[in-house]
Amino acid sequence: MNALLRNDDPWPNHGIQTMYEFGWDIGGMERSRYFGYSKDLYHFDHFLGQFRNAFGDLVDADSCEIGKSRAGTDDGTVEVDVTVKSSSTQQIIGFCFRMQLD
Repeated sequence: MNALLRNDDPWPNHGIQTMYEFGWDIGGMERSRYFGYSKDLYHFDHFLGQFRNAFGDLVDADSCEIGKSRAGTDDGTVEVDVTVKSSSTQQIIGFCFRMQLD
């Protein structure tokens, strides 16, 4: 979240690239369900455009609050709620991150 709050520091789209690097089913030749539907994300540019469309409110938000983690369903995941505040849209928006444990 810190990288997304300062997306272009230390280089342009660093925050979004961080999300790409940590996505467990991204970057290979198999289609990913990162955005909730099947999409090929083997190349960062494919991910970059879709991330801005789907989660643009996370990029350069003013602040965020990260909730406590909790066990996901019985699939070895952990879920964390994140609330972001954006002065540009005057909104407070909630997201749920699901992370795969290895």
